[in-house]
Amino acid sequence: SLLHLGGAEAAWFNEDWGYRQRVDITNAGSAQTDYQIAITLGTSTLITAGKMRADCNDIRITDINGKLLPYWIESNNPGCNATATVFWTKIPTISTTGDTLYIYYGNSQANAYSDGDKVFQFFDDFTGSSVSSKWTQTSSGTGGISVSGGYAELKYVSSTDANMHAIFSGSPTEVIEFRGIQLMQSPSYRNRI
Repeated sequence: SLLHLGGAEAAWFNEDWGYRQRVDITNAGSAQTDYQIAITLGTSTLITAGKMRADCNDIRITDINGKLLPYWIESNNPGCNATATVFWTKIPTISTTGDTLYIYYGNSQANAYSDGDKVFQFFDDFTGSSVSSKWTQTSSGTGGISVSGGYAELKYVSSTDANMHAIFSGSPTEVIEFRGIQLMQSPSYRNRI
């Protein structure tokens, strides 16, 4: 869990980045390996102050030794340039006493580094206009599947009209999380994930 954002003490990972914030991770349980955590950062204030790019592409997250960690910016919830932007990162290990990470920003020349596939075992943020090859899809009747604005939309009149699934080979203790809503338009329904 995220404890706080505070001062910074470790060596700078790259002089091309102008700013950083410290993130202390607490752990009251057992040591963790390849663990995903969410970090919330007020990016709108930093962008308004000219310290961060408006697209958040200059964000980098490192461990205390300066090792670059993969991360993904959770778009549409609320995304970049918000008071509570959510970043997910994958930490190789978290000790029983916790760990320290650093969030770097302030490099106008940085390329995008956000990549959900490097953070999660299975990931799809539904960019583009069609369902990715990660999914097997079927549709019949008047149903269909469309992708737009970061959502996959399944439209159906009966339960056989539109389906999509993925084969996931995670361990039995894995958790799969998704956001979805059902848009009701009688007599048909649309599910958005």
